[in-house]
Amino acid sequence: MGGDPTWDAMVAAAEQLTRERGGLTSKVQAARRRSWWTRTVTEGLAIADHWTDAFEPVRRRGLFGGEWTAIQSVDEAYTTVGRFLRERPDFG
Repeated sequence: MGGDPTWDAMVAAAEQLTRERGGLTSKVQAARRRSWWTRTVTEGLAIADHWTDAFEPVRRRGLFGGEWTAIQSVDEAYTTVGRFLRERPDFG
């Protein structure tokens, strides 16, 4: 665990979702996505493999720093990703 409680919560949520859905072909991960087009960094929960690239954002900031802006809570992202995994028959 580092010094960023929100990132730590995303990592814990991703690990919990992966454990709950044993047998996943891919792991749920805390992820950071950079966009040069919008000049932002977005962090959230992601699950990706050869056929799926799902990303549920939690917060966003400017590409070169600044304050994070909340998009949704980690709990809300956890619920959405959990629903996605339950509803997708190819993920378990």
